[in-house]
Amino acid sequence: MSADGWSWSTAANASTYDQKTWPADYSGRNRGYDYEGGDFATSPGRDPQNSFIWDWILRKGISLRNYGFWATGTIPSFVLPTEPELVPVTDNQFPGYNTSIKDQVRIDEWLREFHQYETSGTLPAVQLVRLRVELGQRADADDLLDRTQHRDGAVERRVDLASLRIRADHLGGHPVAVDVVGTVL
Repeated sequence: MSADGWSWSTAANASTYDQKTWPADYSGRNRGYDYEGGDFATSPGRDPQNSFIWDWILRKGISLRNYGFWATGTIPSFVLPTEPELVPVTDNQFPGYNTSIKDQVRIDEWLREFHQYETSGTLPAVQLVRLRVELGQRADADDLLDRTQHRDGAVERRVDLASLRIRADHLGGHPVAVDVVGTVL
């Protein structure tokens, strides 16, 4: 589930707090969702301000761009206060967590910036791209199918472009940037 899945995918670990509280959250017993930057207790590792992959990336001086991780709201989105180091590297025109915004809208914004970076030759080495659908959410079959189709179409556009650029860079002898697109189920 995403409560601990986000910690596993962004830090290769999940806190004891996550492991013990997510079942109550997903049971429908009205426990609030305080994961994904909502509370330091959900951070994996001993130091909550040094637990995630972006902490290591930024400390090593590697360029990073964040599209929706630990962000909430529509446009402009904002990064939750527990991860202030993400603020300067976050695209606030990329919607934060909001399931009413389709993934095609998100990918349109990512493509806009991608083309700007491509033109200027400043493509970040690492890009974190969050898509909205989580298949564990309660939804009727039609809504779930709609969400999945939008997510899959957005991922397809993203991967097609990245694959094209990787092939072009490989053929031209330029450095190749590879990033991973994923959805936590």
